[in-house]
Amino acid sequence: MHSPFTRSRARPPSSPAPLPSRTPEIQRMYFYHSVDRLRAVQLVSKGEDGCYLVRPSSSPSSLTLTLWNSGQAYNIPIRSRPDRLYALGTRKPRELCFPSILDLIKYYEKNPIIVADGGSCRALREVKLTKSPPKQDF
Repeated sequence: MHSPFTRSRARPPSSPAPLPSRTPEIQRMYFYHSVDRLRAVQLVSKGEDGCYLVRPSSSPSSLTLTLWNSGQAYNIPIRSRPDRLYALGTRKPRELCFPSILDLIKYYEKNPIIVADGGSCRALREVKLTKSPPKQDF
């Protein structure tokens, strides 16, 4: 059975995977190409837990997954790895990685992301991606 993700493999370094372009598929779905962090939080906060969007990061050539859960927004970096795969957050041993951002989104619509609350207790929460805010809202 084909796994929905690929585990990290030792490969020679190459250039990172390209970021998504403004293809019709990307425009219809979850990618908000002109939304900053503040506006992204406003948009997802109108939705239910799991409401999300992908936006440009403040770091050059990077993307961020903005996710709403339990009354809080999470901004999770989407990394383009040297092996041309994508992963969430900081680099981890045996991390889940995906050949495209669409594959990453589809995986986390079916499987929860574990997010940590800030503060000294750092409670862990699980949330699945549900839907993106309507494009007419921005």
